[in-house]
Amino acid sequence: MNSEDRTSDLSLAPPSNLTRRTLLRNSAFVAAAAMLPRLAAAADHEISHVMEVLSAYMAEARDRALPDNVLLETKHHILDTFAAMVSGSELPPGRVAFDFARSYGGEKTATVVASRILCGPIEAALANGQLAHSDETDDDFTTGGAHPGCALVPAALAMGEQFALAARISCGLWPSATTSRCAP
Repeated sequence: MNSEDRTSDLSLAPPSNLTRRTLLRNSAFVAAAAMLPRLAAAADHEISHVMEVLSAYMAEARDRALPDNVLLETKHHILDTFAAMVSGSELPPGRVAFDFARSYGGEKTATVVASRILCGPIEAALANGQLAHSDETDDDFTTGGAHPGCALVPAALAMGEQFALAARISCGLWPSATTSRCAP
């Protein structure tokens, strides 16, 4: 076989079953496999006292109630993010987010706020994040210059809908407003 025959067998076209989702999933597997030797090496090192204390604190956090001021601030950030999503739905970036969600469709398990669009959780989280940040009224972490609400709330909403947790989250935040849905 000459070199011309060998190069004609090579195709630059992707396989017909390659999708964005399979490409991302396979990339994650490759990245995880690349990290395994590093993780094994890290496991050989002694854990610092600071890491032990931090890990214990984080593990026990789920069993502790949030302080009232933190809970109130959390509710305000969530409501602020929803208000920013609704406001952003009327702006050009919001309309682009709607077009994106409609074009990808997905599993039809997650809602795009201020619309009747149901799509996959990844697409809904991205579209809702775009809505939340469209008019720059979303929350601000003043000491860090970040906007955590437009990333965290849409992702939590999408995952909550996918795993049927949205009603439980709503009940935890506003039990008096959702009494009928919160009953056991």
